[in-house]
Amino acid sequence: MSGMDGSAVPTLRGKVSAEEWNARVDCAALYRLVALYGWDDMIFTHISMRLPGPEHHFLINPYGFFFDEITASSLVKVDLEGNIVDPTPHFINPAGFTIHSAIHAAREDAHVVIHVHTDQGVAVSAQKKGLLPISQTAMIVPQWLPPQPGESLPSYAARTARAVDPGCPCIVGGTSFGGFVAVEMRRHLDCRACILIASVRKPSRLPMRLRMMRPIAPLFTPWSFRLAVAATPTITRVLKPFVRSPVTRFLRQVARADAEFLRWATHATLRWRDTQDDGRVPIRHIHGLRDLTLPPRHIGADELIADGGHLIVMTHAARVNAFIRRTIDEFDRI
Repeated sequence: MSGMDGSAVPTLRGKVSAEEWNARVDCAALYRLVALYGWDDMIFTHISMRLPGPEHHFLINPYGFFFDEITASSLVKVDLEGNIVDPTPHFINPAGFTIHSAIHAAREDAHVVIHVHTDQGVAVSAQKKGLLPISQTAMIVPQWLPPQPGESLPSYAARTARAVDPGCPCIVGGTSFGGFVAVEMRRHLDCRACILIASVRKPSRLPMRLRMMRPIAPLFTPWSFRLAVAATPTITRVLKPFVRSPVTRFLRQVARADAEFLRWATHATLRWRDTQDDGRVPIRHIHGLRDLTLPPRHIGADELIADGGHLIVMTHAARVNAFIRRTIDEFDRI
């Protein structure tokens, strides 16, 4: 099996600054070392390196190259959003850079981020009760299914559950609205536990202001959501100097969102009602103490992050990951 010929890429030496060239050489050498030690996974996984300077630019591998084919000149320069900065015949895997950009945005002192699939790590994850969700090939992330007109949240969750193997033991979870869906999905799956991140366990714990909006839900028309999505890029540019980067990243996600799905999700949330719960599937819940979207006063979370808001999955990723890891360890023994 062969990849691409990195030696055929025209050199950038003398065409970029000395600082950038040195960074390119170091980054390419790191790719070669990872390949030398057998930590690479063909053309998959990535190493990103922050370039010197105030621009927040990074180097990452061109998609389609094996790690032992990477050269200083073939590396692609991107910004924090994964946009290619300088002209290049190559392209990158945007999904791969998403993980790296989140780390670089949260930690400016993280000059290099390495993501590898070692044989040993994959082997360990494959032991005892199947593959634990600690590698990307062990995770099942169902696609957001298109909602049917007027469909309720429980009905939608039941359809989503059928997209997963209902007989396979699992731990289901979600963030914010995804948590609402997870709460309903657990009724249809062989669930060991349900993990909620910045969400609620049942509709009666939604904020009072949301529950009071139920009578006016029909006023939320399709055009109002399309207008909100269309206006989000402008709002992002205005707020960017004044808010933390996770907020602007969230707004950029909203700008790419499906307005019809947002409308349905809003209506489904407002129509969501409590149903009898047999308590068969335990819920583990982590929440931000400063969450203004779903205030924690009546949430009943198992763990509160003192300085966390609604975007703890972005702002406190390490704390959330540790919580998930503890939950998996707790219920893996069942």
